[in-house]
Amino acid sequence: REVLGYSTVRRLYLAVALRFSAGYALAVFLPQYFCRAFPSHMAAFSALNAVAVSMGGAASAFLGGVLADRWAATDARARTWIPAGGCLLAVLAITGVLYLPTFNASIALVFVHLLVAECWFGPTVSLLQSELPSRLHGSATSLLMFFGALVGSIAPLIVGILDKQLVGAFIDSDSRLRFILVTVVGGSYITCALAFFACGRTMSMSKDNK
Repeated sequence: REVLGYSTVRRLYLAVALRFSAGYALAVFLPQYFCRAFPSHMAAFSALNAVAVSMGGAASAFLGGVLADRWAATDARARTWIPAGGCLLAVLAITGVLYLPTFNASIALVFVHLLVAECWFGPTVSLLQSELPSRLHGSATSLLMFFGALVGSIAPLIVGILDKQLVGAFIDSDSRLRFILVTVVGGSYITCALAFFACGRTMSMSKDNK
């Protein structure tokens, strides 16, 4: 209860839940999309996607943290702007992944997507700890991950339900899943960016707005 008494922290928890929603939906359904759209390239997808996740995700997390530390030295709100900007760029990248007509172009943008989308973690944890007393850091970080995972797990369920409900509304199954993913994932990213921007507006007064 004490952790959630800080307005910026509440907004941060919302942002992370939305970010988890996008990530979980893609983790479950992006392989299915590639299977439908490029069925002859699944062996290549498995290998290249693993490389993209490990290298692109790790590089993004590292660069996001480094950039946030340097920029926050002049403006602490950078810890919210970097994740927000990453989410907005991720909307463009994942749209390209889903709508480009060739496997090579699409899988290349998977790497780009991860490179911009995973920059949120370091700045987010740094912001969370800067907004709370040190005695709450451990429990607040654990609760952040738990809440994000709990809410985020709803997104794959929604995508799966829509995929079944919209059968017949599209000419083929990959077009249907493409539309659903752009809508659900893109919407999650955009609202996540808005939540991070909202954190930036309140972080300087969060300790007075309990």
